[in-house]
Amino acid sequence: MAKKESRRLAYIAKDTKTYMNIEEGRFKYSKKGDTNILFIIIPRNIRGNLRERMEETVKKDKWDEIIWVETRSNTVSEREEKRKKKSELYSFYWDVREYFYNYLDRRKLDSIAAKYSPCELVFSAHKNTQEHLAAKLHPKELIMVDSGHRIFKRMNDSGYINYSRWHISKSRFTRYMFWGTGLKVFDRSKTTLFTVYADEIETNHKVVKNNFDYQSHLLNSKEIGDEVVWISTPIYAMTPGVRLEDYVKYIQTYIRELEIDHTKLIYIPHPGKQTDEEIAYIQKNLNCRIDDRDIPVEFKIANYEKLPEICISPFSSALVNINVASNGRIRIVSAWHYELSSFEIWNNWKIDVEKNPNLDVEFVEIGDCNPMFYLEKKGQSQMPSYKNFSDWESSRSESK
Repeated sequence: MAKKESRRLAYIAKDTKTYMNIEEGRFKYSKKGDTNILFIIIPRNIRGNLRERMEETVKKDKWDEIIWVETRSNTVSEREEKRKKKSELYSFYWDVREYFYNYLDRRKLDSIAAKYSPCELVFSAHKNTQEHLAAKLHPKELIMVDSGHRIFKRMNDSGYINYSRWHISKSRFTRYMFWGTGLKVFDRSKTTLFTVYADEIETNHKVVKNNFDYQSHLLNSKEIGDEVVWISTPIYAMTPGVRLEDYVKYIQTYIRELEIDHTKLIYIPHPGKQTDEEIAYIQKNLNCRIDDRDIPVEFKIANYEKLPEICISPFSSALVNINVASNGRIRIVSAWHYELSSFEIWNNWKIDVEKNPNLDVEFVEIGDCNPMFYLEKKGQSQMPSYKNFSDWESSRSESK
């Protein structure tokens, strides 16, 4: 009897968060005897020591082969994005630059894909380079991993997901340039979404819920301790008008309200968003411990000797992920500041979380908490005033 040929499964990661979700996909879909190949595609000039963080996060014994790919494209910074919005000429320069870099990346990825194609199944992140490699590996099905709440905003009029600005650009010239690079997009009708928000998203895709079975497997073997984890959402770093002092005062108010012992508090900074000086200031004023390892929050929680008693954040996909993975064993608290209801992006997150019967996130709102955005409280029951923090920042600049 002929020996059954093993299946070849490919996984394409772009950062530590994506890798965490891809591990979940491997745990769910891979069978004994399968060949599991991990592709890690990262821009060569990206800041934040991403290569080092990935090397620290990836579990090498889980993979039959790991291929590192450095690309030239997808390196625009937040500062450069703001400059592009202010200058059409600068935006045009970046589009042309990206065109050539995408073309060079495509040729490199074509060569890699030729060696490993075809694959039975491909799990992929959603940058254009990752999508191209996924398409060129010729899978029977592509599974796109995404557990961020912004997935809701990425649905097009046809009911399918669009991640790349090249696909949805209003400029015909920009779309033509993207076509000219030769980068492929896999047939959306054969693309599955793998997301923790499967119960809420409306789409024509097949949707598979990410229940964080692998994380649950790790967490269920641990005891619950007495530590409290505050997962940072560095609002002050996202909007320069929010002062670090106000942000820390807001955290202090919730620590007092929830009667948290400072010696039990662990503050987890957001990777790449908080400087060493800011973290030192936070640690001094909160009198707490700091866990600043550059790996996903969920990884940190799963690898603690004991699980924390409480996880807190104003808003975070990590809160949802931990709630799902721990099967409700960890108390999950959103320290909901009243001003956050003025921002559509986070007000919608709150609404979606509250209406999901499978989630148990406790929203705690303190009426007399200090302001951070200095918005009037009387308008909180009305429609959100801003789509996001950039809108708020723009309105402040115009009023000056």
